[in-house]
Amino acid sequence: MNIDDETLSQVLSSLKDYNPTANDLMEKLSTALVPVAMVVLGILMYMEYADLNRKLAVEQGRVNMELFISVAWKYMVAFICVMASDKIIDSIVWLNSAAGWILDKVVPNKTMDNIEIKEVTKGLNWLQKGFISSMQGMTYFALWASEIITKVMNFLRFVTLFMIKGLAPMLFVFFVSDEWREIAKGFMKQLFAVVLQGLVLVLVLKLFPTIMTDDLIKVAASGHFEEALANIFLVFAKVIIFIITIVGSQRVAKQWIGAS
Repeated sequence: MNIDDETLSQVLSSLKDYNPTANDLMEKLSTALVPVAMVVLGILMYMEYADLNRKLAVEQGRVNMELFISVAWKYMVAFICVMASDKIIDSIVWLNSAAGWILDKVVPNKTMDNIEIKEVTKGLNWLQKGFISSMQGMTYFALWASEIITKVMNFLRFVTLFMIKGLAPMLFVFFVSDEWREIAKGFMKQLFAVVLQGLVLVLVLKLFPTIMTDDLIKVAASGHFEEALANIFLVFAKVIIFIITIVGSQRVAKQWIGAS
């Protein structure tokens, strides 16, 4: 297995670096949705003031400057978020990428080394060698599959980020509405989970080769069939667990931030 610089770079890249064409398309969509978001924001603001006026009329009061500001400030914040939605999404992705690059430099760089399963020959007859070789072949296939799955999971992660970036102006508007605020919170949790998934992937990619090193040494040093079989099976099982961990990386990220 060789998790090279390209794979790590893709996991930690910005939306623009990962796919400039898709990024430009989503920025155009985001820009096109800004006027719609402004209209919705204006309607929500009008409805809230109308409702406030009705309540105050019953109580024989009226909207003063203090009440006006208490309502208007959240719409001003929403306005800024809508106008800067592209920058906000890109900044969140950048912060996670920066943390990932720091982790990449701090943790020993064993992800660049090929994981090689040494041939076991001593003390084995031809049938036992054939069985061990078949297990080695299955393990190599699982290692190869894990590389592909890592890239597929990262691809799905970026597809989600691109969709979030394109729809961000409308989703930010939902924060000002009491009825829609839970939708907006869910959107933000989903965003943070998908972004954090990149850091989880880097952690797993860094830890896995380190954990595997001792097992590979044991396989090479095996002195008889039962020992060699047990060690190679352990390596195979850990590769499968690695694949499951990669596939479940977004679920782990969601658990960390409390998203459903």
